[in-house]
Amino acid sequence: MHTQLHDFDWEDQELADLSHDHTQFTDGTLIGAQLSASSFDTCRFSNVAFNTATLRSSAFTNCTFTQCSFFDTAFDDCRVFGSTFDRCTFAALKVTGGDWSFSSMIGADLRGVEFTEVRLREVDLTKARLEGASLRDCDFSGALLFGANLAECDLRGSDLSTLDPSECSLRGALITWQQSIDLATAMGLDVRPD
Repeated sequence: MHTQLHDFDWEDQELADLSHDHTQFTDGTLIGAQLSASSFDTCRFSNVAFNTATLRSSAFTNCTFTQCSFFDTAFDDCRVFGSTFDRCTFAALKVTGGDWSFSSMIGADLRGVEFTEVRLREVDLTKARLEGASLRDCDFSGALLFGANLAECDLRGSDLSTLDPSECSLRGALITWQQSIDLATAMGLDVRPD
């Protein structure tokens, strides 16, 4: 890492046009912060609180988040591309728009989170807990969902064309008629109009 920021306090601040490359952020807070039009590339966040922060039109590319808290955090049209989340908490997280493709959230507890119109291509959600989450109109093309629990998820409008129902739990999930056909086809069934 080129730069290190330790024990920083950005609580309730309005931040814009920040640019960080290969920076280590440790033991800091962005609680209640308003962050916009900022870029973080190949940065590491360790034990950073993002609680109740609103992050708009910002990029976190190839970043690593370790033991960070995202309670009631809002991501609005952000690019969180190729990033890794390890032992983070996500209660009441809301994500609208943006691109989270190629990110890793292995084993994450994402129960009750909201993702709306988010690109999640090839995201790794292996063994993630997503019970009761709202995952509306998202692109899950090539997503890794082995062992994931999607019970009672709202998946309406999302691209589930590459989802293998035998690899994850979908009990009680909410889907559309067209999605039911896609899933049946993925299971090898021969679906016909009558």
